[in-house]
Amino acid sequence: MNKLKLLYSYEEWKNKIKSVCGSIDGISQDAGRLMELSFNFHRSEEEEKEYKLLSKKIDEKSVNEKYTKLTYEITDSYNNLKYIHDDERRTKIYEEIGRKQCEIEILKEKED
Repeated sequence: MNKLKLLYSYEEWKNKIKSVCGSIDGISQDAGRLMELSFNFHRSEEEEKEYKLLSKKIDEKSVNEKYTKLTYEITDSYNNLKYIHDDERRTKIYEEIGRKQCEIEILKEKED
């Protein structure tokens, strides 16, 4: 797998979660082709290579999407901390940030 990377900017992420249909993305052309190939039980060698390549590509995109989401959620939590003065709430946010950071580290370990 390639190195983890952010798929879009923090501002784009903020706009995406604010939009009404932000979490509903259409199916990509690659995903459609992968589904088409997965239903073909008698694939040729070329189709098998394409199937494996598309599977890997979609898996990488999925991992990068999760990495991007976790990174920006952590950034967002840190940005919101300056407005929170209750120690109990701050502690909960720090714990949440720590859990998300652990998830990122697990993604990095799987990448190696």
